Amino acid sequence: APASAQIVGRAPDDSPYRSLQFRQDVTIFSGWFDAGEEPGGVAPQGAPIAGVRYAIRLAGPVDFMARAAMAFSQRTVINPRLVEAERVVGVESWPLLMADANFTLNVTGQKSWHGLVPTLSSGLGLVSDMKAEADTGGFQFGTAFAFNLGAGLRWVATERMELRVDLTDYMYKIEYPTLYYSRASDNTQVVPNTQPRSFWTHNRALVLGAAYRFWR
Repeated sequence: APASAQIVGRAPDDSPYRSLQFRQDVTIFSGWFDAGEEPGGVAPQGAPIAGVRYAIRLAGPVDFMARAAMAFSQRTVINPRLVEAERVVGVESWPLLMADANFTLNVTGQKSWHGLVPTLSSGLGLVSDMKAEADTGGFQFGTAFAFNLGAGLRWVATERMELRVDLTDYMYKIEYPTLYYSRASDNTQVVPNTQPRSFWTHNRALVLGAAYRFWR
């Protein structure tokens, strides 16, 4: 038997690293969508979110990921022609559909460390309220391009199953109609003239998912 001084590193069974054997996975996730604040208060608000994610290993530590989710949001509808005290028409259900494609970097490569794999991701996609017409005040969310940045942590529970938590920042534009800058009979307006009509917002989603891995 070799002397202990001749042994370098750890024996494979003692290593904290374990190879990830499968190249693809499907994840079902849910959590909370935290919509960014905007001065008009008319964009879709924070709400529960749920969706599905597919990922495939590309090369080295990089995965390609496609994702679709629904935020079960609602929003305040206003009529800017009315005085401030009577401006709010009501609060309506206003779900948002999100679809995006991303590249994900597995920080520990294609291995887990004590069962954990930290991740970083970036990509782009679309966010849509699936409505073709503007509301009574002329506001329309419509369909917007969304850039996203994210970070996550995977826990490899078994060879095929894992749990993961992900935080994603969806960055998309909101645009106000011209009517929001007009003055009502009480000399008020929805937003001041210094407010840009079109601007970017940060909208964060924190989700927990369960993944099934397949295809070596």
